[in-house]
Amino acid sequence: MPQPTSAPQRLRLHPEIFGQAFPESRESRPDWVPNAGFVCVTNTEDEYSILCPQGFIPPDVTQVKGLRVLFLQPGGSMISEVIRNIDEDLRREEIPAIATCNPGIDAGFVVVADADLPRVSSLLVESGHKIEELVTP
Repeated sequence: MPQPTSAPQRLRLHPEIFGQAFPESRESRPDWVPNAGFVCVTNTEDEYSILCPQGFIPPDVTQVKGLRVLFLQPGGSMISEVIRNIDEDLRREEIPAIATCNPGIDAGFVVVADADLPRVSSLLVESGHKIEELVTP
């Protein structure tokens, strides 16, 4: 059983399946990107990608399908440390993931393949975390 590497956290699993799209152009935000709900845009020198519910991404856009998002609830711990520890646990088990946080609002999220979700859930629960379904309006 893995030893807890950080204070136990409550994670909420978003009910939707997400995709990570790689639009060809960085000129403007694509029309298909939703204006509400969870959307994450990465715009660096090396990457331009949009993480959003999979159903919004047109089939002709290069994409990774079948992703799940776990949101971390503020729990009184340093969110960056919690995210780093979860990321290290997943890497140690060779589970690919995107793990990031916003320390300014004490929140973060972890993105994993839907196929890996059972392993991720088991690992996180064994490490002392709780996973709940996120209820969306």
